[in-house]
Order: sequence, then C-alpha cells, then structure tokens
Amino acid sequence: MRSATYALKVACIADRDYASSMILRRKARLYSTGYSSDRPRNPRQDVPRQRVLNKTREMPSLFGTRKIERAYRVSYLADSAGRAEAVHFFGPALVPHMRVPDFLDKMPLAKAQAWLDAHPMEERWFMLVLDDERVRFVDADLRRLKFLPELARIHSFSKGLTDAGVDCFRLVPALEGLLIYSPNVTDRCLESLAQMPQLKDLDIQDSPQLTPPAIDQLVARLPNLKEIWRRKPLEKTQE
Repeated sequence: MRSATYALKVACIADRDYASSMILRRKARLYSTGYSSDRPRNPRQDVPRQRVLNKTREMPSLFGTRKIERAYRVSYLADSAGRAEAVHFFGPALVPHMRVPDFLDKMPLAKAQAWLDAHPMEERWFMLVLDDERVRFVDADLRRLKFLPELARIHSFSKGLTDAGVDCFRLVPALEGLLIYSPNVTDRCLESLAQMPQLKDLDIQDSPQLTPPAIDQLVARLPNLKEIWRRKPLEKTQE
C-alpha cells in the first residue's frame, strides 16, 4: 500500500513537471514570435506618439523685442502601413518638419497644450538626405517616396543613384529643391526632371555625365527654376 502511494506521488510530480515544462516552452515560443500573454496580439494603431518641440518666438516689448521660449508636447497619429515602412527604411536620412500652429503662441501655455493634446497631427518630414552613411539603397527602394509626398528637398550624394532612381523623385509632388551628385546618372534622367515643373533650385554640378546641351534644354522646360548649379566646362588651354 505504501509503495503504491509512493508511486502515485511520483507520477503526480512527473505530470506537474511536464506541465510546467510545456508552459515554459509555450511562453518561449510566444516571445520568439513577438507575442506574449502579457500584451495583445493586435495593439491599437491609433495610439499617438509624442515628442517635445521647443519653439522660440520674438515678441515686441517696450525695449524692442524679446525672445519667448516654449516647450510643446506634440502628439502624432499613427502612420499607414506603407508610410510607416518608408519612414523606418529611410530612418536617419529623414529631416523632420516639426511645426505647430502659430496661434498657439498667443494662448496661455496650459490652454495651448490642451489644444495640442486634443488635436493629434501627422508627423511630417522636410528633407531626405541620401548617402551611404545614412541609408543603403538601390533605385527600386526609392519607390517608397510615394508615401512621403510632403518632402520639400532631396539631397543625394550616393554614387549608386542611376537614372531609374531619379525617375522615382517624380513621386514627390512637393519637391522644390533637388541635389544630385552621382557619376552614374546620364542625360536620360533629365527627362524625368523636366516632368517636375515645381522645382525651384537644382544642383547637379557633381554629376559628370550630364552634358551642357541637355542641361540647357532642361532649364528651358522648368518654368519655376530660380537657381541651378552645374558643372563648369573645362577651359581650353592655350598652346
């Protein structure tokens, strides 16, 4: 009888240890796949991110002007899946465009902050700087630019940029300033630039394959272009 009781206890302990091991294995599998029982599998996508924006404004006073500094806590809406992936891909190559409405400066800080808390906004970007230190890419990766239509400037110092990559710049309707320094772009890319009438300044002085006649034709087709930096032709040496 005593041996039967002992065998039963051993079996119960074995079953408990086996169950515990299965629970641990399940938890390990959940964590390895990015899920756990402590957090929901479908987190809310509309929870805003927050950043602190320091803003300085000059205000008139009896002694001229004085600077007023404020720190606003800005809430950002969650991006769409495509935009979020594009922001993640370009990462440190993106320069933010952090602004709040000017009328908030005339309100008491507490009321201004309450207005911002009640009105989350989309996080926007001003410029994209492409070089091998910030982001490594191929031309096809630039198709993500369609998710960043607010970009006002793109500066590309990447030697890997080709005509196909330049063509992706047409996906950015707000683009006004463009710099292209690449030995692998040719006159063919200028046709893509000609389809961007909003361009106001263009720097292509370190793209040696672009020829002066083709550049002249491009300039004639860009009605809003105000400044262009181009490669100077080599001066003929006198013999």
